[in-house]
Formats: sequence, structure tokens, C-alpha cells
Amino acid sequence: MIFILSLQTECGSPNYPRVLHPEDSAYSYTISQKGMERFIACGMDSAIIYAQNIVIPDLSFDLDLGLTQIKFILSDIQFANFHVNKIYIDIPEDNPINAGASGVDIEMKLNWKFQQTSYPYVNDQGAGQILIRNADVKAVADIDCDFDDCPGHLLVNVYRADLTFDILQIVLSGGSSWIYQSLIDLVISAVQDSLSDIISEVIVKGITVLMNDIMKATLNLMQLIQEQQKMIVLYLQ
Repeated sequence: MIFILSLQTECGSPNYPRVLHPEDSAYSYTISQKGMERFIACGMDSAIIYAQNIVIPDLSFDLDLGLTQIKFILSDIQFANFHVNKIYIDIPEDNPINAGASGVDIEMKLNWKFQQTSYPYVNDQGAGQILIRNADVKAVADIDCDFDDCPGHLLVNVYRADLTFDILQIVLSGGSSWIYQSLIDLVISAVQDSLSDIISEVIVKGITVLMNDIMKATLNLMQLIQEQQKMIVLYLQ
């Protein structure tokens, strides 16, 4: 399968001297499906930078222990690291593009807070980690040009991302975490769906920003090459 990509980028950069239309040829290059998989895999090496800058909402939930109730709060959740074993992509002749990653390991750092909602109103806090092992990520995206509102600029849209995983661990440290660690199964059951939704949303935003920035970088590189070629021609003349 061959993927043909127009060398243009999203609105805002660069400023073209004239408005482009669908009949304009512009520049283009061709890349194989295997090449695109490698292209994305290289981009994933720097994707953690984008993930770390995405704001993740706090998670708060109540646990009923029979004699008492406690409130667990996971705050300041942030991506710390992730590893991707394999990238795959299916590029049909028409949109959408189906892409995904398998064997994904994710590490997130956080702060936790424990509040007892009945007497004797004990509270505690500390740090912790969320570890997700052997996850599969699937995303649906397309690449399009809006010739009305964004003439001549390329835009990558990621519509949906789904996350499944084999292992989810929450590790607490600090305070009396050794006591609350025994409640971790209840914590996991309470946050698992929320974490899946949050991480899927992060993936959608991260891939969208990453791919659009890749397109910008590619266009800037091609413009630099063109300028160098012009200089060589002038020198030879």
C-alpha cells in the first residue's frame, strides 16, 4: 500500500504568498506503508514530551469498608515514561487510517491522598505510580485539507483511540502507604475505566499534536532543501 502525502501543514505556519486551491499541484512525496510505520516509530521516541505536558484530571472516589468510608484522591497525574514494542498502520486507498501499537508499557506518576469520612477522620498522603503493562492501542485518523477555512494546509485528525491492557498496578509510597496498599484492588477496580478513558483521550491529543508537528518539520526540511538547490543553480550559472 502506498501513501501519498501533500507537503503542507496546518494553519498558522507557514504563510503562503497566495491562496492554494485543490487544482494546485504543490509538492508531494510517496512513502511505503512500511516506511510510514518506521516514520511513526521514530516519532514515538519524542512523543513522551507531548504526553508529559498534557493536563490529566484528578481521580477521586469513595471506598465503602463497611464500618467506615474513605475517600481516595489521585492528583498531579503525569506521564513519566512509556515503551512501545510494535507500531502498525493500515492505510487504505480512502480514509480513515487505522493505526495502533502493541506491547505498550506506560508509567505514570502521581500524588495520593487518603481521607476517612467518619470518626476518627484519619488522613494521610504520599506519592505513587500507575503501571500499565502489555497494552494495545488502536487509533482512527485521517489526513485532510480544508480549502475553505485553511487553504493549502495539511491537517491530521485523530478521531478515536481505544486502550486495552493485561496488567494495571498502582504502587503507593510515603505516609502509611503499606496500610493502604492492601486496599489497592478496590482502588484499581474504581479507577480502571476512568484511566482507560483518560489515557485514550491523551493518546488522541498526543498523536494529533505529534503528527501535525511532524508535518511542519517535514515541510520546513523540504523548503530548506529547495533553497539549497536554488543556491547551487545560481552558483553554477
